[in-house]
Amino acid sequence: MNKINFQKVLGLVFLMFVMVACGNNQQANQINTESSNTQIVSGTDEVQVIISGGYELDPRDNGRPVILIASALGVPEEVFREAFSHVNPAGAGSSPSEEQAQANKAALMNVLAPYGVTNDYLDEVSNYYRYNRSAGETWPQILL
Repeated sequence: MNKINFQKVLGLVFLMFVMVACGNNQQANQINTESSNTQIVSGTDEVQVIISGGYELDPRDNGRPVILIASALGVPEEVFREAFSHVNPAGAGSSPSEEQAQANKAALMNVLAPYGVTNDYLDEVSNYYRYNRSAGETWPQILL
């Protein structure tokens, strides 16, 4: 019988939990566990796992990676969605007027400030996760 490093198994279980959580209870991200794709190499501490998916977004979020942004801000997803429900974005390909930008920022901060989110931190997180979906971009990822 092969010995499996307990920490690696625990890490894999945690990773699967995170992947399902990031899938926002929609169809779980695929974790391919077919024998040809997941192997425990006898006599070593190596485990090969192939993970696919993870870029699915909730249709309510209009292309925003809400799970990631809300997590970075330290607020529940629903709080972040509530904050953005009061924003009136500029039309596609145009920038908001100064008044519209200020009104949108005030709407966001009215909801997020009670959770300790500052304007500067909201800008920092928003800029970090900003991407151009129509150009085939995705938000930043950490590759292990």
